[in-house]
Amino acid sequence: MRASIDVSTDALLDLPPLAVPAEGVLLVDGLFCQRPELAGCWDRVIFLDVAFEVSVRRLAAHDGSVPDVEGPDQQRYIAAQRWYLAACDPGERADLVLAP
Repeated sequence: MRASIDVSTDALLDLPPLAVPAEGVLLVDGLFCQRPELAGCWDRVIFLDVAFEVSVRRLAAHDGSVPDVEGPDQQRYIAAQRWYLAACDPGERADLVLAP
């Protein structure tokens, strides 16, 4: 598993590139991957459609933040997600939508 951001400092990581074999599969997991400037970068897109309560709880488990949708730790995240969902409509543009 590779990362591009250090979640504890929010700093970009400068890691050397890795080669992907010709028959390999590269799986990219991240928020905002269907922004217009990334259109055409992906062969297939899967969108995980989950409620903010679920995504906030998962983020908190990952980065140690407080898992409270209304709490200050999550307000920036939720505001950005709301903008992204409205502006990019990732569920509509995805090849497959997974929802619990």
